[in-house]
Amino acid sequence: MTTRLRRRSRPTASRCRPTLSRLEDRTVPTIWVTSTADDGPGTLRDALAIAGDGEEIRFAKLSENVIHLTSGQLTVGTSVTIDGDDVPGLAIQRDGVDESGFPTLAFRIFEVMPKLTVRIEDLTVRYGLLGQMAVKQPIISFASGGGIYNHESASLTATESLVIGNSAYSSPAPDGTGYAQGGGIQNDGTAELIDTTVHNNIVGGGTWIYDAPHYCDGGAGISNWGQLTLNRVVVSDNLVGILADPFPDPPPEPIGRVSGNAGGGGISSPLGTALTLTRSVLSSNLVGADSVDNSPVGESHGGALALGGQATITDSVIDGNFANHGPKVGRAGFAKGAGVFVDETGNLTMVRTAVTNNYAHADRSRGGGLYVLGSADLTNTTVSNNLASWVVIPPSRAWNQYGGGIAVMGFGQLTLHFCTVVDNNATTYFPNGVPGNGDVEGGGVFVANTATASFNNSIVARNQAGAGPAPFMDHPDTPGQDVYGQVLTDGYNLVRNADESLGWAPTDLTGTTLDPLDPVLGPLADNGGPVVGFPLEPTYQRVGFTHEVLNGSPALQAGNAATAPVTDQRGVPRDQRQPNIGAYEATLEQFLVTTDSWGNQVYAGSAFNVTVTAADRFGKTVYVYRGTIHFDTSDPDPNVILPSDYTFTAADAGQVTFYWGATLWTPGLQQIIVSDAGQPAIDGILEVDVISW
Repeated sequence: MTTRLRRRSRPTASRCRPTLSRLEDRTVPTIWVTSTADDGPGTLRDALAIAGDGEEIRFAKLSENVIHLTSGQLTVGTSVTIDGDDVPGLAIQRDGVDESGFPTLAFRIFEVMPKLTVRIEDLTVRYGLLGQMAVKQPIISFASGGGIYNHESASLTATESLVIGNSAYSSPAPDGTGYAQGGGIQNDGTAELIDTTVHNNIVGGGTWIYDAPHYCDGGAGISNWGQLTLNRVVVSDNLVGILADPFPDPPPEPIGRVSGNAGGGGISSPLGTALTLTRSVLSSNLVGADSVDNSPVGESHGGALALGGQATITDSVIDGNFANHGPKVGRAGFAKGAGVFVDETGNLTMVRTAVTNNYAHADRSRGGGLYVLGSADLTNTTVSNNLASWVVIPPSRAWNQYGGGIAVMGFGQLTLHFCTVVDNNATTYFPNGVPGNGDVEGGGVFVANTATASFNNSIVARNQAGAGPAPFMDHPDTPGQDVYGQVLTDGYNLVRNADESLGWAPTDLTGTTLDPLDPVLGPLADNGGPVVGFPLEPTYQRVGFTHEVLNGSPALQAGNAATAPVTDQRGVPRDQRQPNIGAYEATLEQFLVTTDSWGNQVYAGSAFNVTVTAADRFGKTVYVYRGTIHFDTSDPDPNVILPSDYTFTAADAGQVTFYWGATLWTPGLQQIIVSDAGQPAIDGILEVDVISW
């Protein structure tokens, strides 16, 4: 019997006829700004009024690269992108002054409303102003965000932009209180700044303060009350300042209690906030308060950063910032943390960062580099050349200076892990021990009785605590110039002078006043590292400075390998078997091969000198290199002469010269290649021009 398979019938062509559908238009709707005027068709104000969520505002060819605002702020009421890329250097600015040069109307530039997502790209935001700048203007007791105000639950991203020359001023409310914050930016929501500069913004207060305390505490560059992320950002030359009497009209003498407090010259980030800085620069910011004599004690804190929340700072530079409290006859004012002020609720993590050249000036100054009331954990960080000093006019009452580099006060907790604290200074008007005068302790680190400071694998050396007739000068050594107070240690630290500090372990290397331990370090210098700051503005680019560990230093290969980070401060890999103490370490990544022949020209058949230096990626000498090198050349001539394989010794200190060691024959450009015998991929090349006789 035969079984036939029944073939399934094919569908007819009409059942699978292809059809075409119109695709959804996914291009971003764009609104073009064509006018630089304040208001009207084609203006930025008009574009913001008609823009819907997800739309983009761009700028056509304009008559100039400035948008002039004269009637008030720009309110951003939808989730939009404002992109100035088509008009290089485009600025949005507040305009209008009277015949005396005072502003006719005070207002900020942008206000981002709640629950929106807004992007600002390639824009300059400048000259925003909140508060009283002239007697005839209205008083503002609470001023926030002179340039940009980002509301709670709003999300703001600014890229390749400049926030410059904005201000927020306050005067006291009827109950005597008042504040100003966020001269450049006030962030109450979520904000991210990328490749952006926040420069020369001001927060001020105290214009008409009589018979009442006044507080001005709020980040002249940025005031953060939410979540703030900075990536390759420069925050520079911003000012938080209070003057007791800036105008001549009021009586020359105040009639009551006047108090000045100022904080966060660059950034203020209080309790409940989160702050992340990566490859950023906080530089030349100033926080300054000035209190009238016989008034309550005031203070200035956090020249670069006043922190009460959580912060992580990585691969960054905090340099040249100031905390200053003016001289007083009645009572002594305070300056705390010219670089960073960590309040008792603050929690700071700092990695591969330089805290340098910061200055705290007051009758009572604390922590030229850092002032720690909360928690600060520093790894691979250099704290150097910071100063805690008295003000220029000699005080007439009690005064003292603690912690030229770092002051750990109250119940503060400090951890230094592979850090370098060097060349800091605490100075007072008269020497220690003079009856009736002040005290000065802890040129490097000051640890209060109730505070905790933990050291491991760190260098604390060449710091000074002393006295002199004027600030900014060298001072004679006194006990406690490197560390003052009780410490905790995990060992492997190097302390030049451990007098007036207790708790060091046998594995620590310590000296005394009579027998100081020389760390053998280079000066604070550019020894390489990642470029930080706004990459499109070379003026603002920086590299975190370090102290090179020189040949013969007791810190060389003396650290604890079990706790060593992967790299040093500059990003150079550490020797995981014998790391250095401190923030700097040079390990082999290349050979520098040179000759002293003029113009790298050599004669065929004539011997010449070759110098080989073991170096890291930034060309710094690896003094501890003990490997074997091998020579090769591109010259094919059989009569070529090269040095034999050579093993470095301690006496070489990472560099050796082979006198008359090489002879090449073939004319033209030739190479001599030097490589590590055990790691051939690590090499160096000398290119010479071989000239015939």
